[in-house]
Amino acid sequence: MVRLSTAFVALAALCWGLSGGIGGILIAQGWDPVVVSFYRGAIGLLFVLVWLALRPRGSGLGSRQLWFWSAIAGLLSGLSYAVFIFGFKYAAPHGSPQAILVIAFAVLASILIRLGDADQTAAVLKTASWPLFVVLGVLGAGLSFVFYIVGLNHTAPAVASIVAMVEPVTASLFGVLVLNERLVAVQI
Repeated sequence: MVRLSTAFVALAALCWGLSGGIGGILIAQGWDPVVVSFYRGAIGLLFVLVWLALRPRGSGLGSRQLWFWSAIAGLLSGLSYAVFIFGFKYAAPHGSPQAILVIAFAVLASILIRLGDADQTAAVLKTASWPLFVVLGVLGAGLSFVFYIVGLNHTAPAVASIVAMVEPVTASLFGVLVLNERLVAVQI
């Protein structure tokens, strides 16, 4: 089970790396970065809502501490992944990972929907690029967080942090192989 858990952490990092490249493609196509981030979070929210519906037991949604710390993860996760982990750690004793992610993604999406360009946000639903937005949300916030949370169950934090280094490697390879970007010596 430990190897499988470590593989889930690596899969999460792989998804995050790919989603960074997909986000880059969408931004290069002229989409507002806030709109791109909104859809990543909103689709992630839908994904974890389904996960919560399938596993509602012990959600802790009635706990004020769960709401507080989860809202801290949703508000500040855009600023720092470390802050997200901090909020997640303190929310965890008060509810399920699914509930924490639902609250965090709901806070994130509700803030970004207000900050983003309303016309572009609506236009995503009618554009030929909508499949990229879906893939971005599923990989960047849906599957990746399920993999990561499940993987952390039997993976030591030190191992998880090393395995998560798959993310920048994946993002770099995506940039080179798909986007035809070049890495300078320092980046390599």
